[in-house]
Amino acid sequence: MGSLQSIAALRPKVSARLHFLAAIVLLLLVFSAYSNSFHAGFAMDSRSRVLTDPRISAINRTNVSLIFSEDYWWPRGYSRLYRPVTTLSYLLNRAILFNPEDAAGYRLLNLLLHAVNAFLLYLVALFLVNDWWTAMLIGSLWAVHPVCTESVTNIVGRADELSATAILGALLLTIGVRHSGGMRRRLWQTALMLVTLGGLLAKEIAAIIPGVVLLYDFARRPAAGWSATERRGVLTGYLVFVPPFLIAWYLRAASLAHSGPVEMPFVDNPIQGSSFLTGRLTAIKVIGKYMWLLVWPLRQSCDYSYNQVPLIDWHFKRFEDWKAVAALFCLVLLMAVAIAAFRRQKAVFFFMGLSVLALLPVTNLIFPIGTIMAERFLYLPAAGFAGCVVALAFASVGQYRKMAIGAVVVLIGLAAVRTYTRNLDWADDETLWTQAVQASPDSFKTHMGLAEIRAYNHPLDTVLDEAIQETEKALSIVAGLPPDKSPNNVYALLGEFYRLKGEAAAPRKPDGTAVPSAQSRLWYEKALSVLSRGVVVDRAVAAAMHRQQLAQGKRPDQIAPFGLDRLYASLGLTRLRLQMPRQALDAFVYQRRLDPGNPAVYRYISRAHLESGNLEGAVIALIGAHLLSDSDLDQAEIRDLYQRRGVSECALTRGYIPTLNVECPTVRNDICASLAEIARALHERMLEPGVTQMKDIARNKYACPMDEFERSLQ
Repeated sequence: MGSLQSIAALRPKVSARLHFLAAIVLLLLVFSAYSNSFHAGFAMDSRSRVLTDPRISAINRTNVSLIFSEDYWWPRGYSRLYRPVTTLSYLLNRAILFNPEDAAGYRLLNLLLHAVNAFLLYLVALFLVNDWWTAMLIGSLWAVHPVCTESVTNIVGRADELSATAILGALLLTIGVRHSGGMRRRLWQTALMLVTLGGLLAKEIAAIIPGVVLLYDFARRPAAGWSATERRGVLTGYLVFVPPFLIAWYLRAASLAHSGPVEMPFVDNPIQGSSFLTGRLTAIKVIGKYMWLLVWPLRQSCDYSYNQVPLIDWHFKRFEDWKAVAALFCLVLLMAVAIAAFRRQKAVFFFMGLSVLALLPVTNLIFPIGTIMAERFLYLPAAGFAGCVVALAFASVGQYRKMAIGAVVVLIGLAAVRTYTRNLDWADDETLWTQAVQASPDSFKTHMGLAEIRAYNHPLDTVLDEAIQETEKALSIVAGLPPDKSPNNVYALLGEFYRLKGEAAAPRKPDGTAVPSAQSRLWYEKALSVLSRGVVVDRAVAAAMHRQQLAQGKRPDQIAPFGLDRLYASLGLTRLRLQMPRQALDAFVYQRRLDPGNPAVYRYISRAHLESGNLEGAVIALIGAHLLSDSDLDQAEIRDLYQRRGVSECALTRGYIPTLNVECPTVRNDICASLAEIARALHERMLEPGVTQMKDIARNKYACPMDEFERSLQ
């Protein structure tokens, strides 16, 4: 990037001792404000992301290869996110600390990363203001700002931290390039390319690195302007970013080429389903909410799903709609401040620009993303906010520096206290969703999340009424949405709770068998009503996904069935309770289309066949359940079905304890039919490795006629 002394920041005249003091103070601040976070567990996505990812179970070539070749959320689904560096950090974390079940180890690394980032911000500020106190207080305020908790306390927030490390580190390395020459300059450039590449592979927001460097250049641009040589040096210097961007693009394209479509539910981000003007004005309102959170972070939430942030109504009859107007006014005012700061307070201009660059890609202004609002998006913008607040405080008091220092220190103390109390909400999923219901009472997901976690953590009979109440609130929020924009999981959950309430209301025989009663039947009928509405929603969402994939160029035979298998399981069980076995079978068969490798589905199908009087279908499905469970087919329940069919003379061996005779033609045919049934379902779901496995078992273990087997797949 050339030695551009006139436009590069002057080297701050700060001793190594003061740098060391800043590092220690920032580290102590971070660990003091977040000291109570070590008692927190794996909340929200942290458990599924960290504990159930097979790629981070051990350090080996296979796992590292999968990390760099698969989607971020593999194998749970497709997100079109490619963050191998973040996933690799979980692998190293787990391998080094040797305690994968202890969240404290992962959180320790998060805190260290946040402290490092605060120190990097301190160094950046030092180059901009050349004043130790100002830079120190900027780093300190960011270190304890409460909006950072979702990125620091929440383990999966590490992606935000790693990308921020890369962005701030790349800026400092750029400054290093400009202050060096020869071999040392080439080393700085190599480090800059590696850090940029690492950031791009940690989280997509690192793509703003060239923009941040450009912003810094403008902030430090000399009043007299750049000479032609300097301008040429600046422009050619940006070529260093080309290799890491090309490499990141290639790796991302190669790994996501086989990814499936990404579902972006309307209820997660209503902006994507609105008109252009309505969506953009709503996005501006969200920016206003972000600005308010930075200033007054007392009401924080882990979720802002539908309908916590309502779309703008152009009649402007609600106070909520006028928030967009207020936000637009504030943005215009801040733009005027930024223009004025460009002339007089270059540090303020830079920090305002940093907040804009870091926030703009996730505001839904440019393009819709997967969520309408999330506090984790404020991690790096909070750094810019801290820089603006402290720089303006010192600029406004003039020679009264002690007044500015005292005011900012008080602000830092208040922020640290709020961060400490906010960490308590992240203790576990139950405390988190309990607080979220209070902070975001109009979000359907907060009520549903609280209902699910309460039902999971406590004896169901003690919390079932509360769970039903919360889920009914969730359903009331989304009830007016058209089917293709509704969440199918709300209907599935409420129907399941209604069914369980019916089972709790049913009297019991001495052997524990439920006896249908008028009261239990009322609950079953309520469950049936809700679940039937859920099927309408599920099929509408599936049809929308089908049309989306057709529009992407896929053939119908390349599109796997889509839907919520849990919904059909609950529907089938409810129909069985209402003595509707044939209708229950339809629900279970559809569930099998969605989850063909689940042994429980085949047990449900067997039960429905049995209650319909189809003993042959019952035994074939039950055999399938055992085949998928890799368990011995010689089970009492299978032998009992053969005895009830009247074919036990061949199917069972004679003796004191009869056993299943797999050499019996009837048994062999049933096994082959079961394998073919499983293979058909797996083939329809496009799970070809499973199909191959079923073929191998049919051919090598049971000598099934493969011509008929192959025909069944066509």
